Formats: sequence, C-alpha cells, structure tokens
Amino acid sequence: MTSPHDPHDDPRAAAGGGEPSGLDGLFAAPVTPLPPPAGTFAAVRRRAAARRRRRVVAAGAATAVCVAGATAVVALTRPGDPPPVSAPPVSRSSAPVDEDASERGSPSRAEAPSGTGEPSVEASGTGGPASSDPAPEPSGGGGGQETGTAPGASGVCGSDQLDLSIAATEGAAGSVYLTLRFTNTGDAACTMTGYPGVSLVAGDGGEQIGAPAERAETDGAPVPVALAPDGSAVTDLRVTQAANHPAEDCDPTPARGLRVYPPDERAALYLPDDALTGCADEDVSLLSVAPVRAEGGS
Repeated sequence: MTSPHDPHDDPRAAAGGGEPSGLDGLFAAPVTPLPPPAGTFAAVRRRAAARRRRRVVAAGAATAVCVAGATAVVALTRPGDPPPVSAPPVSRSSAPVDEDASERGSPSRAEAPSGTGEPSVEASGTGGPASSDPAPEPSGGGGGQETGTAPGASGVCGSDQLDLSIAATEGAAGSVYLTLRFTNTGDAACTMTGYPGVSLVAGDGGEQIGAPAERAETDGAPVPVALAPDGSAVTDLRVTQAANHPAEDCDPTPARGLRVYPPDERAALYLPDDALTGCADEDVSLLSVAPVRAEGGS
C-alpha cells in the first residue's frame, strides 16, 4: 500500500529533487479563451432566422394543400350531386364520324311557331304592306306541312315576291267567305304548300284582334302548288260574324284588315278591309282557313 506521501504520487518528486519545474508553471498559468471572430453571432442569428422562416413557409404550404384537398373532397361528395363520370377511352380503330348526319337530321326549313306577335308592316305590291321584321306565326294558321318543291319551282314563295288580294267574297248565314289570292310577282317560279296564318288586326300599328284562324282540315290535305311568274294560288277564309256571340263573351272590336302569313313564311302581308268585326276575347274563334290550292282548281 502506498502512503499519502509516496513519491510516486508527486510529479515533482518524479521529476527529481522535489523542486517545481518550468512545465509546472506553464500548465498552472490561467487560460484566457480567444474571442470569436467579428460577425460570428450575427451570422448565427441570420441562419437561425432563415431556418425559422423556411419552417413557417413549409407549414403554411402544407396547411394550404390540406385545406384545398378537403374542399375538393367536400365538393365531390355533396349530397345530391351525381358521381363524376370519366370520359370513355378513345379507340384508334373507331370509324370516322359522319359530319353530314347532323345536317340530314335537322329540317331544312323550320315551321313558324305559334304566337300572336305584332310585326310592323310595309308595302308589298298592290295587295298591301308586308312585314319586314320576322314574327311568330299565329297558332292554327300558316306554316303548312312542307312536302318539298314542285317540279319546275325554284323554292318556297317568299312574302317579298307575293301580292295579296281578295279574289271573291260570298256571304252565308252568319259568316262571310273570302277567297284570298297570292300572286307571284317575282321573276322565278316558286312553290306554296299548306295553310296561311291569318288574323284580324286593328289600329294604326296592326294590333291583333282575338284568336288567329284555325285550320279547316276538312278541306283536304295540303299539296304543293307551283307558281310561275304572274301565277296565282288561292285559299278560302271563313269569317264568322261577331254578332253571333254574346257581346260580353265576344267584346266586339272593329277591324281594319287582315294580317296574312304565307305558308312557311315569317313575314306577313297586310290586306285592308274595314268591313270586318272581330272578337277581342281570344277564347272566341271567328276565323278558319283552308290550305292553298291552284287558282281554278277544286
């Protein structure tokens, strides 16, 4: 066992003589730490601040992605909305689309819709003014069934090439029968097919009186009528006297003439006739019209 004063425990004894050496003084001297280089702490703070900003930006971006995803899920799973349908895959071996199919499936000429529009009127030959603005055709009136163009005709007779006149008038018990004549004033042949649209009008603006003419389908089916230049077609119009109906049901109103839409046309012709009286109540029907026919035919 070694004693507390064993020379092996004393470094000075080991060095010899028991006297302190120069190394003892060197190691015993106090150590003064070197100061860090200038700007070190500022650089550390900047790097720490940059790391914090990157963490904040990353957290914000993650939050935005989560919110957007949740919104999309909610929008896709709202009650009542049908599930999304994906488009079918496109086959490279598919047959080419027939671009003419849609054209063949659509009519070449739309039949004029029903309505009671009031087109403005302007001169159209000796038969009276014709409307320059398209107007809906009265229900039950013209726009007859289009059956094609008759041989030798160039197309449907337009309002701007037709003259309208009264060919004959005949009275009967409680009614007046008017034969309306359409004359082709153009340079080319044309065709008329079906029922004209006819209504009584009053006032300077041609306001319609009551209901338009109904179709007299008992007079036979419409047939194409070819009109050469200066050729004519006729139709029969029956006008029931307003006095046949109680005044409280009819509301009698003096008329100034007839507004007539040729078959398959949206521009009207105007025929003055102040001898007619209409019923303002649209529930009372006074007019009925037959399909056009060749003049002189049955």
